[in-house]
Amino acid sequence: MAILEGLCEWAAVKNPNTTFTPEYQITMILDDKTADDFSNRGFRVKDVDGVKKIMFKRKVERKDGTPNAVPKLLDANKNPLDISVGNGSKVRVQYREWETSNQFGDFKGLDLQAVQVLDLVEYTGSDDVQINVEDLPEEGQGIFGRLQRLNQKKANLTLDLEELQAGINFFSNKIVEIVNGEGQRKADAVVDAEELSESNDSD
Repeated sequence: MAILEGLCEWAAVKNPNTTFTPEYQITMILDDKTADDFSNRGFRVKDVDGVKKIMFKRKVERKDGTPNAVPKLLDANKNPLDISVGNGSKVRVQYREWETSNQFGDFKGLDLQAVQVLDLVEYTGSDDVQINVEDLPEEGQGIFGRLQRLNQKKANLTLDLEELQAGINFFSNKIVEIVNGEGQRKADAVVDAEELSESNDSD
């Protein structure tokens, strides 16, 4: 278990992001030292216009289809919260580092366990217009929730696509290795056959 404190973006803690595989997630803004520490230990740090960011996430379902525990969302006094956490909120993230290996390679990740909100921002920015959620009528709050989820999907789309492209590149390289290896084995077999034929001819 580890803790990271800082400003967050695109938090989907109580309601998961469903752009691709449904996941609870939160993106944290990092200083250079912390970003280098994560990067040097093999975790993927995103650089967006010079701002270093990293994502913590947890799949809604395990591999066997059973549900994962929903990450805790707490206020500064550790009381449960049921709110949307806006961009720029100061939070403390509790997470667990994990790593695994299989036939496709080595993998690392950051499991989102809990988020404690220290300084909540409940605003959304659109075309330089700031909207206070509490000032909206019920219908407006519902629309705001949808807007925030769409913004979450937009922000995480690049990260998800990068992961997808990395997988495509990995398997493509594996295919090339297999094809090249098979081609080399055939070439070696031809050479062996030719050497055997020449040996028989000389006899």
